[in-house]
Amino acid sequence: MIKLKKKLMCVAAMMLAVVPCVSVAACGNGTAESNRKEQASYVNEPSGPLGLYTDLQFSLDGENGKVTASVNNKFTLFPSTVTVNIELYRSDVYREDFTFMSLAASNGVRDLDQGETVSASASTEGKGSYWKARAYYRVDNKPQQKKISETIYCSADGTKAPATKPETEEFYISDFLQENAKRIYSEIPYYHTDYEYNVMNFWNSLNVQLENKEELQIVKDLFGEIKLKEFDLDNKSDDEVNAFHSATLNSVYKSIFKVFAEFENGSKAIIYVYDCASDILNANLFVRYSYFENDGTKKFKNFVALVDGNLQLRLHEAMEVTYRDKNDISNSATEWNDLNDLFYETVYDARWDMVIRRPYFDADGIIQPLKTANIYLTGKQFNEVKTYLGTVRVAELNMDTEIKGIKVSEIFNTEFKYAPNILSVKFANDCSIEVAVNGMYKLATNANIYVHYNDGISEKYYSGIISNELKNSLIDLIKNIYKNRGSL
Repeated sequence: MIKLKKKLMCVAAMMLAVVPCVSVAACGNGTAESNRKEQASYVNEPSGPLGLYTDLQFSLDGENGKVTASVNNKFTLFPSTVTVNIELYRSDVYREDFTFMSLAASNGVRDLDQGETVSASASTEGKGSYWKARAYYRVDNKPQQKKISETIYCSADGTKAPATKPETEEFYISDFLQENAKRIYSEIPYYHTDYEYNVMNFWNSLNVQLENKEELQIVKDLFGEIKLKEFDLDNKSDDEVNAFHSATLNSVYKSIFKVFAEFENGSKAIIYVYDCASDILNANLFVRYSYFENDGTKKFKNFVALVDGNLQLRLHEAMEVTYRDKNDISNSATEWNDLNDLFYETVYDARWDMVIRRPYFDADGIIQPLKTANIYLTGKQFNEVKTYLGTVRVAELNMDTEIKGIKVSEIFNTEFKYAPNILSVKFANDCSIEVAVNGMYKLATNANIYVHYNDGISEKYYSGIISNELKNSLIDLIKNIYKNRGSL
């Protein structure tokens, strides 16, 4: 009898030392967002008696055109609360890290009783794909555990086959713009002006949270399916390494478009679009990715690609629109005019004033003055400028009103005072017009072009919006006109 008691005590002690065994599964037809909210409610601290041992069995298989991941509570010793959440991921190419796969489905159960199974399934959609499952679970008030399956391959009919790991994985920009990211946002700069020295910098920025599928899809559509090339700093020349560091460092402060992504596994990605070393690197898109090895060691990977030079402008503009939509900022004008309608046919004098060098501190700490160029336009050149401005529409301003608590007159005068580009035109009938292309208050006013019209009797004030791409094309035209007369 004494021997029997000792044996029972040993068995109990061994059971107390056992760590529950779990597997991953996923599915349901609900969206990832709604399921994630459900899962959050399944991790409450349970109360009541604690189980001594729980055996959770995991399976990931496919058949009949679908893939299923399951967690089965095979055995539980003494009553316990077993909370299980499962997620199923898929990818068209082999992926070792689920972060770079799409969440196909997810499911969760607050208490998986002995003998019960929680399953999740997703259709193969008639094509072979790579699959991976993840489970996180908690038994009573013990710490939450996680487990991730191996990557498997399932054919179109769901038959499981060996997943061959390639020597090198292919990565695309969409891999870092995943809907299942823990947090993803864009950072766009806005002007900070030093009024004493008339210096304009991109020192301040605004974060635009890409909180839903539609907002993120805008960015993905603009990028398109861009294949990335890994940039291994250890296998590059000194010139390439220096150019890469210069490009990524400068882009932190000067790029007008950046995206930051944080993932559930602790990895992070920063995407820049900035063109300052493309002649050396043959790249102007940079992705810096940080992740953790199984032993907790932090690692880094860098990726590059060459994209259309105007992509940065389009992305920046899209994020400005998203920001204004999220903050209900719009131009409330009801009557609009074509800017060209304000121009008369017979031009007496046309001049474009352009800032070609901002004030800066030299090596001795002495401020160097603003440098401008006064570019007089011929009739033909002015007509070229009008062609660019032909799509711009402007609305008359009431200078006595306010926008976001700022007087319109103050906004207008400040935009003109610090505008790097101003078109001044005098017509034969003594009317004159000035057009300032700036945009210091663009995020608040939804305007970046301002017009002062004077017919000799009264004055009128207008504002409108010109796309970044069109604005840059217009400025390039003026620069080319100036270069033909001197040098920038």
